[in-house]
Amino acid sequence: LGANLLFGMASGIEVEAGSALNLTSVAPSSRGDKRDPYTEHDLSASIAYRFVDVYKIELGYNGMFRGFDDDERDDITDHGISLIGLYQLSPMLAVLVGGDYGTIDRKDPFVDSKQYKAYGGFEYDVTGQTTGRLKLGLVGRKFDSDTLDDPSDFYAEGVLESKYMERSSLT
Repeated sequence: LGANLLFGMASGIEVEAGSALNLTSVAPSSRGDKRDPYTEHDLSASIAYRFVDVYKIELGYNGMFRGFDDDERDDITDHGISLIGLYQLSPMLAVLVGGDYGTIDRKDPFVDSKQYKAYGGFEYDVTGQTTGRLKLGLVGRKFDSDTLDDPSDFYAEGVLESKYMERSSLT
């Protein structure tokens, strides 16, 4: 169950906020597997500013709060912020560059971590109602423990958004 609101203003400012509630958990994967049911809340917010008709800057926040019913030690909290700059090459195509920073907090005995992403990509207006965004770059994670390696790897993300009516959309 979720909702997302977007307000666009003539001044070039866009404000978006959303929330989703998940009351299900992952089904058992093998015989004898007893999964701990959980409740998950996802929150998102962003503010964007478009100026001179070719530039746009976006600042976003995403948060995930997962609470397990039987064992609080499994609870997870995830916070992330992102900053993206876009340059409009044509009415349908924009290039983007950006980065994300996130924290993943878990209760003992699990290890907390920080995640970093740097990427470039593009945004393409497929039709007047459908927009696609592709990000390619690097992602790295830094654990709060010296016993774990800090991995880094290639990063790719794609999002397709369709607006069926002037005031609604599906992502």
